[in-house]
Amino acid sequence: MSATAPYSPAQQRVIDLLGRGTGDGGVPAEVVAALRAELEERVAPAAAHVPEGAALFVGKTGLHHLDACEARWTAEASGRFRWTVPSARGTVAHKAIELGANWRGEADPCRLVDEAVARLADDDGHLGTFLRALSTVELAELRRDAVAFVTAFEECFPPLKGRWRPVVDGSAKVVLAEGRVVLSGRPDLTLGRAADGGKVVIDLKTGRPARHHVDDLRFYALVDACKVGIAPRRVATVYLDAGEVVGEPVTTGVLEATTERVVRGVETMVELRTGRRAAVVRSGPGCRWCPAAPACEAGSAWLAADDAGEHDERFWWDEEVLA
Repeated sequence: MSATAPYSPAQQRVIDLLGRGTGDGGVPAEVVAALRAELEERVAPAAAHVPEGAALFVGKTGLHHLDACEARWTAEASGRFRWTVPSARGTVAHKAIELGANWRGEADPCRLVDEAVARLADDDGHLGTFLRALSTVELAELRRDAVAFVTAFEECFPPLKGRWRPVVDGSAKVVLAEGRVVLSGRPDLTLGRAADGGKVVIDLKTGRPARHHVDDLRFYALVDACKVGIAPRRVATVYLDAGEVVGEPVTTGVLEATTERVVRGVETMVELRTGRRAAVVRSGPGCRWCPAAPACEAGSAWLAADDAGEHDERFWWDEEVLA
């Protein structure tokens, strides 16, 4: 690549959107403190119904499922997470990106993915056990998809420099109501330092844009703001297969709206878990991945109609692949 064009057009779009001077929000620290106090106060009544010693964990996926269909949230919350090749692919790819950001010298995506698989497989947790049990074909498929993801990342992002303070899959938590409610977020990538008011929160996606991608990032922004007392200046979703970036500044209005969504979500989750009311069923594309669909009359009817081609083509978007 020539010296006059150090970045590809896709990389330049990322730099242009994430750089300063793009209308960033700049939420005052006192506003963040007030929202943190508001969350504490408003979730307290619902948290009182959480059994002593237990905790309600609230994350972006749970809030999305709750918005889409309360019955699906109930089914997902009642089950136990199981690793699959598609879900492991994302973790492996993110680990490879993390290694690449800290690698001395150059390493191609294939080597980064192989190193990521090796390190994750050495772990004694559920993911390590899952990876060690994969067949040769399954491991090859996982490796293929992860390499494609990392390659697309490198095509869309300029090399991550140390002074940008890149953090891949960094965990953030906000503990409320003496530990009975925990807001938990793990964004794919953050750049910048909170103390400088310059942090950017990024999600990496493939597939078509969806409304809940915006909600996911706003939730991450609220959790990060409450954790450190300083709001990120910007959030963005990078669609790696399209080379497109969709972002927005983090403003007071964004954090206030997200606070309302989180409070409503906590109240609804507690009501459903304690049996104080029945879950509302909303059929739609998410029925295809809902564990309760076989026993759900509305979900089964929606899937049958969908298989018969009776739904509008606009319903066809790969909701779960985007995660």
